[in-house]
Amino acid sequence: MLKIEETKARKRANKIITSIALIILIVILIYLFIYLIEHHKMPFFIAFLITLFIFLFLLGFILRKRKRSILSLFPQFRSKPSKEDRRINYIAQLSKKPRPDILKFNYRKPLIIKCPNCGMMLTNFMKKCPKCNIEL
Repeated sequence: MLKIEETKARKRANKIITSIALIILIVILIYLFIYLIEHHKMPFFIAFLITLFIFLFLLGFILRKRKRSILSLFPQFRSKPSKEDRRINYIAQLSKKPRPDILKFNYRKPLIIKCPNCGMMLTNFMKKCPKCNIEL
């Protein structure tokens, strides 16, 4: 019981420290933004991009303790299928018989052909090879 209260107190302290660090970071970046605009006569957009980059870079160091998996963003991929589900899927795949209608297709003339003499790539409507002048 005592450990649970200690961990809750640590979490609260960590949240307070993180929020204070974020506030200090934002204040420093506001001063940096104003400094870049006034003293260096930098365009507004460029000064904004520089401060945004620095903010995001330093934010990574402040919030680095919160490691999240990419899969946590997609809940449908989080749950792993059970052995029973995998076995049912495997049996269903085995029970499918090859169907002859799957192999029916229409043949189409290729768009690109090779010259039989020199090997140059040609389109299918060309009558002569421009390199070796052979009739196709």
